[in-house]
Amino acid sequence: MRRHLLLICALLALSSGCSDAAPRPSVPTPRVWHAAVADLPLPQLRAPLPALGPNAPQRIVSLVPSVTELVCVLGLQDRLVGRSRWCDSPASVRDLPDLGGLQDFQAERIADLRPDLVLLFDTLPGLQETLSKQFHLRCVAPATEREDDVFAGLHTAALALDAAARGESLAADLKEQLLRLQQAHAAGPHPTVLVVLDRSPPFAACPGSFVDLLIRTAGGVNVVRTPPQERPWCALSVETILDLAPEVIVDLSVGDGADAAIKAGAEFWAALPMLPAVRNGRVHLLQAPALARPGPRIAEAAKLLAQVIHAR
Repeated sequence: MRRHLLLICALLALSSGCSDAAPRPSVPTPRVWHAAVADLPLPQLRAPLPALGPNAPQRIVSLVPSVTELVCVLGLQDRLVGRSRWCDSPASVRDLPDLGGLQDFQAERIADLRPDLVLLFDTLPGLQETLSKQFHLRCVAPATEREDDVFAGLHTAALALDAAARGESLAADLKEQLLRLQQAHAAGPHPTVLVVLDRSPPFAACPGSFVDLLIRTAGGVNVVRTPPQERPWCALSVETILDLAPEVIVDLSVGDGADAAIKAGAEFWAALPMLPAVRNGRVHLLQAPALARPGPRIAEAAKLLAQVIHAR
């Protein structure tokens, strides 16, 4: 009965913000990590670089932030001619034409740039079909969401860029770094971790996602055990979060310069003082887009996540 009353109080506090509600217990303020994109460096390939193949594209449009980073790491940045609005790393790509986002990409604008390769999300089959059939553009859509996609997607993109040898070199380095980090945290502790990508409703990383790989590598245990369905993400109710009782919460729903989002996030989690993570001051609000990008900064992202989830 007490648990039921606590849930009702939490739901009322989250939904109404009514001033007549019972006073909440004092809880620690969530920690805010200002880990901007530029704070996590892109890796450098070991010199000398393997030669590009003869079919390496000359004009590339990349609509996927993690793939845009990969193009740059593989040494083809000077061949990029267009990007999505989220492609912001390295900073120099922001000077390229902004072709929009998931809801407003225009095939005509992409075609006007005369690319010989378009790299796009595999969740945009309609755009890919238009670009391929109507404008006769070569399109490649590396998978980007699941754990297995991290290196499979890297391989797919490297092949499309005719830079397979460079891709293999990068993959080997990243795997080595991830293994070293995992071994460093093998002895524990292994706190249960909830990684939230949005709060309206709470939207979390499930097993099978690349974020789940980051959690395990960083010495944590994903508190969400729901098997992935079509996508390795799931919406959670407040009641489910209370049942999961995570020891650490990592909230990635904070955008650049989002003071209002930070305030809203702090208020959201403070309304759930019965959660171990809230009660013990282990809620972390992060401005870290790299943690949601399965690209060449994945090793740096895992190191950052380890720092966060083991912080006291």
